[in-house]
Amino acid sequence: MNIVFMGTPDFAVPSLEIIASSPLCNILAVVSQPDKPKGRGRILSPTPVKEAAQRLSLPIMQPVKASDPLFIETIRKINPDLIVVVAYGQILKKEFLDIPPKGCINLHGSLLPKYRGAAPIQRAVMNGEKITGVTTMLLNEGMDEGDILLKKEIKIEENDTAGTLFDRLKGVGAELLLDTIKRMNDNRLEPIPQDSSRATYAPKIGKEECQINWSDEGEKIRNLVRGLTPFPGAYTFLNGKRIIISSIEKGDNFKGRPGELKVLGKDTLLVATATNHLIIKMVKPEGKREMPVADFMAGHHIESGMSFDL
Repeated sequence: MNIVFMGTPDFAVPSLEIIASSPLCNILAVVSQPDKPKGRGRILSPTPVKEAAQRLSLPIMQPVKASDPLFIETIRKINPDLIVVVAYGQILKKEFLDIPPKGCINLHGSLLPKYRGAAPIQRAVMNGEKITGVTTMLLNEGMDEGDILLKKEIKIEENDTAGTLFDRLKGVGAELLLDTIKRMNDNRLEPIPQDSSRATYAPKIGKEECQINWSDEGEKIRNLVRGLTPFPGAYTFLNGKRIIISSIEKGDNFKGRPGELKVLGKDTLLVATATNHLIIKMVKPEGKREMPVADFMAGHHIESGMSFDL
């Protein structure tokens, strides 16, 4: 089967690799977003998918806009049987979606119709979900509204972060995607329309959502920290300095006003919430590396009775 693969971030790399390794699939081209400047030096850097395509010696295209008529005509001329899309990052128009005879299929990081949108993995953790998964679907012009092809469910573990869940889902998703392509090739798929009445949404994370409100319940705060780790990070302020909290655990016996700190020895820092205390394990102070809370306490004057800003 002749395939055009479209993807940009690390989440899409295992999918590209597994398709490229399959004798069933012939990748005509890999399409990714343009290179972007990164780091303090603002050095122009390739996307993870471009790096993988180069490693696999696959042809690469990087249109600024996938809606560009010249790009659409180029894809039409190479005549793919199927277009596979994994976290590409641009809306694809009907004119493009109609090119391949077998359609365009997409891998999405949730159990659709739950968590349609840009941040399904982070939102699932932030909301305290116990189960999530991946879905393959036929693309249409809607936001993750296409007919469902296959799903794979996995458990969200107690200490999962968005990062650890992301790493599991990208592998599970790659296997599901290849299974979808095989079944499609054998005409063994029955697309199922989504029930939009059951849809929930996972919009891009806004900066204002990342600040911790210590007046919230402890479990809600812990889920926020887990869901925003490793990026963009849940943050608070201490003495006017921004601190990202990257690991926090449950506790129950310290009662104080929300945000109040309690120091126990040289390596334990508790913080009060509306319902219980939490145990801070890892932090990233403003302008510094991530560090264990003991290292943070050793380099800063922290004492019981101090408070994070609400």
